Amino acid sequence: MSDEEELIDGIYKEIMVISNGGSSQVLECVEQATGRHVAMKLLKEESPDFKDNKKVMKYESEVMKQIDHPLIIKFERFSTSRDYTYIVMEHFRASNVKLQLKSDMRSVHVRARKLFECVCAALSHVHSRGLIHRDIKPDNVLMNKVGEIRLVDFSLATKEVKGFAKMVGGGQAENHSGDSNLHRTGNHSQTDPRLPDGHLQLGNHVFRGANRAHAISGPHARRIVDEALARRACQSLRIQSQRHSGNGSPHFPHVEKETR
Repeated sequence: MSDEEELIDGIYKEIMVISNGGSSQVLECVEQATGRHVAMKLLKEESPDFKDNKKVMKYESEVMKQIDHPLIIKFERFSTSRDYTYIVMEHFRASNVKLQLKSDMRSVHVRARKLFECVCAALSHVHSRGLIHRDIKPDNVLMNKVGEIRLVDFSLATKEVKGFAKMVGGGQAENHSGDSNLHRTGNHSQTDPRLPDGHLQLGNHVFRGANRAHAISGPHARRIVDEALARRACQSLRIQSQRHSGNGSPHFPHVEKETR
């Protein structure tokens, strides 16, 4: 097999699988012409509902084109052909917050204030573009060791409904993907029953609040939401720290001091 045959679309060489889902996988790839490392969300052709998933990925790419912010993963290109359908994005070398909560919660506590400030800033930009992410959860926030983040996965994003349409439609967000599956919520549970009680409480508690806040519109309302989310994050950290302190687990006074 020639080197060109091993390349995806004759352009990208796969380095490793970053994550693997039911309908797609995210790969780290190298662009052969430049040597740049990129992330690629590649649709699996053998997945059920392949045609519908192809529409969803195209829709996600259209949403990502409208967003340009340092705290949101940078979109590069979308391509679909007989052999491949994929989105190419910035490669941000970091795992998602859910994995970090499982493996090293103390480290997440140390960076939590910056984490939530950055998530609020990223959401503020999304809202300013008239968009609603609709899937804010620890899985969809990448965070590195110094607390820098990237918000990812806009497959469920919708346009914010305004004016007369909002009045007659009850404020429901518009879905422009042409796929009713975008409204499903069953596979987006934010609680993992296999984990000890409360282990993901910090992430779930605040990120659920972020999802509910998306229905609020207008610059003043968005500012209130951002401030409320930040306060809620700090309150959660303080409660979590007190619980750890009471049961003999590590206590984080530097975090609690910052949240007062």
